[in-house]
Amino acid sequence: MSRQAAQLAELLLEQVRSAGVVKLEELSREPRGALQADSSIQVTWVPAERLPPACSIAATYDSSTSPASIAVAEDASFGRRRFSLLHEYGHHLCNQVFAVLEELFAHPRAAELEEKVCDAFASRVLVPEAARELAFSDGVTARAVVDLMEACSASAQAVAVAAAESMSEPGYVVLLNPAGAAEFAARSGGVFPARRGAPQAGLLKRAAAGAVVRGVAHLDLGGGSTTRELNIESAVAQTCVVAVMVDGPAPWMQFSAGRTAYSAPNDGWCDNCTAAFTTYQAACDSCGDLKCPTCGACGCGCKAIAGERRCTGCFIVQPPRAYESATASRCRDCD
Repeated sequence: MSRQAAQLAELLLEQVRSAGVVKLEELSREPRGALQADSSIQVTWVPAERLPPACSIAATYDSSTSPASIAVAEDASFGRRRFSLLHEYGHHLCNQVFAVLEELFAHPRAAELEEKVCDAFASRVLVPEAARELAFSDGVTARAVVDLMEACSASAQAVAVAAAESMSEPGYVVLLNPAGAAEFAARSGGVFPARRGAPQAGLLKRAAAGAVVRGVAHLDLGGGSTTRELNIESAVAQTCVVAVMVDGPAPWMQFSAGRTAYSAPNDGWCDNCTAAFTTYQAACDSCGDLKCPTCGACGCGCKAIAGERRCTGCFIVQPPRAYESATASRCRDCD
């Protein structure tokens, strides 16, 4: 989770406190009941098939209605419904806080940043700071994540986001289903998002089957993209398997077994969008230059494919053939 997203999420929390319409304690305990006090929003339960299938959030927000509306999947788990409802309420609050709107308007990837902000807001409501500090006092391990899931009433997604925000290195906290797919992947640092339902292989597939693993593995992001090798540890929870993946020394490592070198952030300059940047991503295989995290450009022409663009659903840069039409903003996998 980026520092900017965390700071903006705090502004949303302050908006809830200062407005006094909804009590934060009640919002944490029972979001749907608490939101009945806010006349600017209406919450409805809908069949899951009415929501985007590849989305990790089991709800949608519509600001075009009066009042604005949030539709939540009625057959999602209790914890996932709560997290999803708070995530969408975060979108509603973003429209009410001018400082947040300013930051989003100025950001080159506003939609992606807003999703991170809403994840962080939902997680902060459900998992207070004191609980995070106690759970991860010795670092973020898979066992610590599972223990926090069992100790609080927050959803697995909320705890995963809290864990990712507490990580000192870039990486992921992944929730795996029994089929070996990533149901949800909370991010730490400037790593790329993973699409919900992306099938995994190797150690992650073994972990999803219930094996407790430690080692080095790639995370499949979906759409043919994978991460570099990351240190991984897994633990089994009641509703899922948790895998913590770290690009750097991990809390469970007493000594450096496996990888001996870890990535440090690199500073670069993008000639395409004329901006300085810091990135953990690998350099381009063709030209050796760092890829700009904003536009994806590097020192060669491999980026200049007519029609190539970032999908607003999975946030992966896709070729033209991945879209239904030249004007489509979401790829076929997300629609």
